[in-house]
Amino acid sequence: MTTSPEPTDLEGQVNAFADDLTATVRALVPGCDRFEAGVLAADDDGSGRISVRQTPNTGGVPLKVNGEPLLTLTVSMFLLWDAPGAVHRRRRL
Repeated sequence: MTTSPEPTDLEGQVNAFADDLTATVRALVPGCDRFEAGVLAADDDGSGRISVRQTPNTGGVPLKVNGEPLLTLTVSMFLLWDAPGAVHRRRRL
């Protein structure tokens, strides 16, 4: 994996995370479907939810023992934008 500059916007960071997750999983399970990020909903204030999941939705990462499928790992993540100052307020708790 090559090192590239860190994206500065949240959407860019989430896409980079999805790319890194794809590379990590493919190092262990070659040929698995890639992970992609997508904005699920955006509110008027610009906040919303982002999902990271495999595409196409094929059912997950096949885990095998001695070449035989044992189970399938399904991965999906949902991320939320923080409200302004949320991290600062959280640290004071």
